[in-house]
Amino acid sequence: MKKIIHEILNNKRWVTYNLTVENRTHNLKYDIYGAKINHFKADQNGSRLVVSINSITDGIFIIKVPRDILDGKKQLNGDTTYTVFVDGENSVVREIQNSNDIRTLAVELMQGNKEIEILGAAIADSD
Repeated sequence: MKKIIHEILNNKRWVTYNLTVENRTHNLKYDIYGAKINHFKADQNGSRLVVSINSITDGIFIIKVPRDILDGKKQLNGDTTYTVFVDGENSVVREIQNSNDIRTLAVELMQGNKEIEILGAAIADSD
């Protein structure tokens, strides 16, 4: 998986998905191997980002999660680890980059997967 992640980051083959959260549009950047994206959905009340996919083979999903959409903080403003479920099962996730604005996650996929759910501490307000 490290080799694929490294290739993605070096090739910058990012795809943009325009996601509207509380009447504000955000540009999500992602890359995916072995699957296709159907759609993204942010659930403000549940502090989660849901990605509907069609996984045709084992692969990987890498997403740049903007902190103003979904973030996880603990005391003293430190980052918490995102919880990620694939088809309702706890998944292997790696945070591969981190900045003040974005946290980049890599999620392993298996053939037949249909949904990725990323949980953070809060979906940000648009105000």
